[in-house]
Amino acid sequence: MDRKIDVMIVGAQKAGTTSVLRYLGEHPQCISHAQKEFAFFLDENEYNAGYSKAFNKYFAFQPLSAQALIVAKSATLYTNEDAIKRLHEHNPNCKLILILRNPVDRTYSSFLMEKNSGSVKHEFDEIERIINHPSGWEYQVFIDYSFYEQHLQTIYKYFPENQVNIFLFEELQAEGRIVCRKIFNFLQIDPTFTPNIQIKHNVTLKARSHNYGATIRMMLDKNSTFRKLVSIFIPSHNAYKYGNAIRNLNKTKNTYLPMDVGLRQSLTDFFRPFNDKLAKLIKKDLTSWNNNSNSAFLSRCPSCHSDQFNALRKFSRHSLYRCQQCDLVFCNRIPTRTELVANYSQYERGKPGSEVTRIRVDQLLDSFSAFRKTNKILDVGCGDGLFLELALAKGWDVYGTEFDQLAVETCEKKGIKMFHGILNTANYNAESFDIIVYTEVLEHIQNQHEEIGKFHVLLRPGGGIYLTTPNFDSLSRYLLGSSWNVIGYPEHLAYFNKHSLISLFTSSGFKTSSIQSTGFSLDRCRQSGSSAHSDSSSHLDEKLRIKIEKTGFLIFLKRMVNIVFTLTNKGDSLKALFIK
Repeated sequence: MDRKIDVMIVGAQKAGTTSVLRYLGEHPQCISHAQKEFAFFLDENEYNAGYSKAFNKYFAFQPLSAQALIVAKSATLYTNEDAIKRLHEHNPNCKLILILRNPVDRTYSSFLMEKNSGSVKHEFDEIERIINHPSGWEYQVFIDYSFYEQHLQTIYKYFPENQVNIFLFEELQAEGRIVCRKIFNFLQIDPTFTPNIQIKHNVTLKARSHNYGATIRMMLDKNSTFRKLVSIFIPSHNAYKYGNAIRNLNKTKNTYLPMDVGLRQSLTDFFRPFNDKLAKLIKKDLTSWNNNSNSAFLSRCPSCHSDQFNALRKFSRHSLYRCQQCDLVFCNRIPTRTELVANYSQYERGKPGSEVTRIRVDQLLDSFSAFRKTNKILDVGCGDGLFLELALAKGWDVYGTEFDQLAVETCEKKGIKMFHGILNTANYNAESFDIIVYTEVLEHIQNQHEEIGKFHVLLRPGGGIYLTTPNFDSLSRYLLGSSWNVIGYPEHLAYFNKHSLISLFTSSGFKTSSIQSTGFSLDRCRQSGSSAHSDSSSHLDEKLRIKIEKTGFLIFLKRMVNIVFTLTNKGDSLKALFIK
């Protein structure tokens, strides 16, 4: 006898439903289908052919545990009352998962998906025309699919609220692990299992060719001759994988630019009354949806506050500008908290530091001995806490901050005194630290003077701030240009060279003790064009570091190369010590 669907992800379209399906599929107590959509309740032909045939199509090609939950996903089912009714008739005890995304962003993402496939030829600025003519498939897909409140009311006609788990796309992006735990608890399966949330599935990226996209869409349409021929020889679950691979050939690594500010405001105003009704129904705060928060841009240099800056044409897709006064290169877009939390929750945690890294940290800690008076050291943005873990072993009183809650928990288990979020001086005594460590963090900050001011409050007189940050004047940046993978919004927002770094700290009352420009990353060159999240020290670079440490001549050669890099300011990394 065919198993019934236990869990159905019913929407919303372009709200992370494919990712949730894959995360649930990784859970040992769940079984999901390989195909992106379970079309049975929506597709008339499939439904008329019977559930047994559909079950074999989606689930028969994998072992079925009697205890495992059968999980399916149909991203537009929430919009179709007939399909919801069919699901209820199939299994009235089915549990539903509904993910809701800011309707403005969902509408734009849905449009871009259809644009990639060649379904639409016009640009997004015609969305207002579509709103004013509420008919046709474009209105349904772009606008009606975002009327969540009315669709949810329909769901509640058939399923009680305690069988419907609702959460926001922004929550999934910002706290993916926590959301998965809540879903596992809702389904009464092991909540301690951690899926690989580093992977985001079905992300809308720029297409290489819209004509190619249209050709792929016609070839892979369920009614096409090609699709029918393929289905004779290839099972559906494998055909989907091959089709997806063909679609991915048309994807670039680039995301689309944000929509026009004025158009975003217009859509925000349009959806506001619908959002307000939804907020009351689901009892969630949707204020951020109504605030048009993605339209903020800097009007002054974040370092020296000059309003004289020029766009860097070669980096226009990254919205980079160079200040004429202090030479800082910065992104003028202001990220939202949701974007920031989503970005940092994707960091891979738990990797032990290599032996070479531990040696370098020990050497750095030894160099801090001369500063040791209060015996307190603070690492801002400390990650998994390797530096503070080794400092603790040397007798330091260690403190750390991190944006990612799971990283905070990891560090606390190591005995590190942690604070979650941005650096807050109220959490510490003034002038209490000998050293503040700020490695690979400054480039993430958009209000540099405010941050440096906090250091001035927390450091004792004569205390030091040690930092590292990517060097915008590096040889690798010159070689790779706009493909330099250090550049990436919202992770990196400011890009320093020696001049702009010294200018920032000296204008904030610090003295320059030392500044070096060192290193050249082979991995960075190899990974050019990928995201700033790419791990640039785990393959070629790490192997080379290990090899160099074993050979005296290579150690000498490395020192000579770094001297040249420092003299020419062409090393990948700036390493500096500033004194209060």
